[in-house]
Amino acid sequence: MRFSITAFLFGLALQTFAQPYIKGGNTRHRFAQMYVGADVRTTAIAQGKTWGQSNENGSWLQTEISPATDLRLKIGGTHFWGHADFAIAFTVASLGTSGFKTGVETSAFYYPWRLTNGKVRPFAGVSFIGQSYVYGDAVAYSNIRFPLQAGLGLLHNNHYFMVTLAYTGQANHTYYFSPTFAAPVLFPKISFGFGYSYTFETTLSAEKNWLNGQTAATTKALAEQKKLNGLTLGVGLSSALLLQDSETHAFLNARSSGTLFPEFASGYYLHKPDVQINASLRFIRFKQDAFGLEQTAGRNAYTLEAYKFLFDYHGFAPFIGPTISYDDLFVTETWGAGQTTYSSTGVHAGLVFGWDIRPNRLQTWYLRTNLRWAPNLNVATGNGNFNFGQLEINFIELVVFPGRLF
Repeated sequence: MRFSITAFLFGLALQTFAQPYIKGGNTRHRFAQMYVGADVRTTAIAQGKTWGQSNENGSWLQTEISPATDLRLKIGGTHFWGHADFAIAFTVASLGTSGFKTGVETSAFYYPWRLTNGKVRPFAGVSFIGQSYVYGDAVAYSNIRFPLQAGLGLLHNNHYFMVTLAYTGQANHTYYFSPTFAAPVLFPKISFGFGYSYTFETTLSAEKNWLNGQTAATTKALAEQKKLNGLTLGVGLSSALLLQDSETHAFLNARSSGTLFPEFASGYYLHKPDVQINASLRFIRFKQDAFGLEQTAGRNAYTLEAYKFLFDYHGFAPFIGPTISYDDLFVTETWGAGQTTYSSTGVHAGLVFGWDIRPNRLQTWYLRTNLRWAPNLNVATGNGNFNFGQLEINFIELVVFPGRLF
């Protein structure tokens, strides 16, 4: 096993081909390339409006939101032979004192003219991104916005550069600056970004056997012996997007912002029907505080799911299926030394969908993207319902077949 893992990592390090689809064509083993990098996102100029309290008489005055800059870690991949870019970005550091920050962003970009080594290419797309604003000891108001984006991309060997302009229609929110004073805040609508990533190839080494027929012969032989069925283990990083407003306290967010959380999964794959049976475990938390109140909402999800792969488009294999989840839900509110917990448990139905990147059916590991829709989840509190109905997004999950490592 140590040898297999070492060989995998060594092979991954060596496979740093840039734009392999240019030289070898639109084959399934050149469909996608992964990348890891960083970018800087800034509002650049003062935008939006907020309020501040006068030092002279304590009255509230409208002011501008000053520029904010975020440094982010970015993980993604180019797909469809250089025509698409899917990525997720995490803020690791923020500059500025405006109180305005951005959170996790998931983006999808389209290149009309595909990425080609040494050529600047335009792209357009959309993303959804968490944004937050906080004033003093008030709540960190958060929401999800869907900016339209456009920019330029350049690949130079394995070096991937992007310049991005993002626009979101002006949005305002009634924000509680104190328990008794609420006023609208206008959020910035334009941001600029510059990023660098390093691209690498993970599947090209299997192309030779695919072209000479060895992959097909081996797949047929192992399938007849049912040796392509087997145990799977998965791990990935996820986020959750609440889909409904909650009614607990007026000065808190109607939709709390979730934190990143790990997902652990184990299951069994059936080769002939191309079906995955899976059990997954997630501990999801939503936290906010304001004016001495701390509220923590949590969902511990123990989920059984079965999904069918629909087709295989050059190694891009989408799937969909039902889920049954035992959910342990709770909301804990702390005022000073006092604490109250509201809870609910039950079994709920949902839906899972996503896709695998699988250039062949023999690999020891795959990269999976999955999304889970979980409606009709709520907990009654002393001030109304907290709604847990959500969309979970697991952008990249590593799925391993332990039986194929030996």
